[in-house]
Amino acid sequence: MENNKTLLVLILDDTKYEDFESEYLNELSMLSLDRGLDVKQNIVVKVDTIDEKTYVDQTSLEEIKVLVKEHKIDMLVFSNELSGKQMKNLEDTLSIKIIDRTILILDILASRDNNHSYLNGIELAQNKYRLDRLEAVSSEKFNVVNEIGTIGPDGKKLALDRNIIKENIEWHSDYDSYFCDRQRSNCGVRGCAIVGYTNSGKSTIFNVLMDKCGFRKRDDRANVDDKIFSAIKHYNPIIRINKKLLFVNEILGFVSDMPEVILNTFSGRMKFLKEADYILNIIDVTAEDYEFKTVTTLDNLMKIGVPKDMITDIFNKSEKTTDIEGKEREFMTWTRFAMPAYSRYEIGVIPDENNNEDNDYSLEDVDYLIEDIGRQIFGISYKDFIFPKDQLHLIDELKVKSEIVSIREREDGVMVSTIAADDVFLEFNDYMVTCGGANWKGCNPQLEED
Repeated sequence: MENNKTLLVLILDDTKYEDFESEYLNELSMLSLDRGLDVKQNIVVKVDTIDEKTYVDQTSLEEIKVLVKEHKIDMLVFSNELSGKQMKNLEDTLSIKIIDRTILILDILASRDNNHSYLNGIELAQNKYRLDRLEAVSSEKFNVVNEIGTIGPDGKKLALDRNIIKENIEWHSDYDSYFCDRQRSNCGVRGCAIVGYTNSGKSTIFNVLMDKCGFRKRDDRANVDDKIFSAIKHYNPIIRINKKLLFVNEILGFVSDMPEVILNTFSGRMKFLKEADYILNIIDVTAEDYEFKTVTTLDNLMKIGVPKDMITDIFNKSEKTTDIEGKEREFMTWTRFAMPAYSRYEIGVIPDENNNEDNDYSLEDVDYLIEDIGRQIFGISYKDFIFPKDQLHLIDELKVKSEIVSIREREDGVMVSTIAADDVFLEFNDYMVTCGGANWKGCNPQLEED
């Protein structure tokens, strides 16, 4: 793909936070660079009233003209959605290719190697968006500079015929709702959604849950790539917590103000998100602009209609920051866990590359998270027990009534970590570690003294 000399046009209106001006520009630049554009310059335009013909007023348009001529720009990327009429008028006025952020996002999604369900949804969103902008996207200037906005999934050339586009839309229209409803019916009424800003670590957390509690070992694992809108290829995301099944859906990564055409096209997943019994919001606390990413993600969730009390924030890669407590205090509205960077661990292996086993903290947090999911959704929880050596027969009884997570020998007996309903734990209350969940060394003073 050619490196097109590109001018970014950031629109500041009442939908954006003025304090995050540089972050919005960085995001628009990130999207543009992913598609190989050569970003030469940017301009910030404050818009109080949208011009129906060109979106921006004539004064701003003249400023854009100057920059286009000065930097020999051949492509404009607008941060806000443009109508077909606005795109065509701007193209005629400036004599260069005009695209908006929505086209850019759809183009990135179409370039990823997603599973069949996502590819269908992406192509549907592209066709819906193009249908009202056919005059603009069919123009010579739009197509001659490069392929952005003209290529669908699997490198397929997108149709320019209105009737063909309508047929494609009709064919794909109900697929997402059907796919999500069918998947969720396979594991009952319980569901857990994983959300977050794109490239925040959602796929890594998904893989951790699948490796720890995956119901079907043949499940495809999520790709863990250091890039935006990484591909989602898994098909059977079911985990098991104490013999109870839970459908886990990794939702497409967010950017600020997700385009409506994408949210509407993936209506099945958005419905799943609104109705989920448990939602994990993954936050990469090592990102310099993590506040912007967190706030804009929460805005997206509120726009979708997600209840606040269903969300648990996961502070990913917390061991890489020296101020995790300070960052947690900034977002004390919802429950949080401090999670480390799991991507440095091999699947199911606790030691690091030097075979150092002092990294249990990472997996303890996973166990703590699983305990919270089980408690909130199924009324079950995670507990540790220490059985004296003359009472080891009780472990066999506990195995029948609970799911054993770990068994470790100690000087004073055997520590067993389990997941089960609370009434099961009452039978073994005398041996329970009173501080509870995910503490491998035990912390019951009375047991330690014994």
